[in-house]
Amino acid sequence: MNNKFIIYVTIIALILILGIPTYLKVNNNYQKRVILTLENKIKVKAIQCWNEKKCLESTVYLRDLYKLEYLDTLINPITKKAINEASYVSKDNDKIIVKLYN
Repeated sequence: MNNKFIIYVTIIALILILGIPTYLKVNNNYQKRVILTLENKIKVKAIQCWNEKKCLESTVYLRDLYKLEYLDTLINPITKKAINEASYVSKDNDKIIVKLYN
């Protein structure tokens, strides 16, 4: 009976030692991909707005993309909250930067 208990505790400890870091890494990668997907969606719509000459400034705010109906309200799937309308996309020469606020 005592040996079985020690074996079970050892197996559970091994599962936890291997499982928790693996779960944390997978979850972290998922969250990064979700944010990257949101950023790319906003970037594509901002580029479309610039190309159609509806956005004339080098910085396009998310609220502008909403007003011009390029996007519907974006929800962060991790926090389940709307992305802040003060988030923006800016272009500097060939470089396009997306800044998201929660």
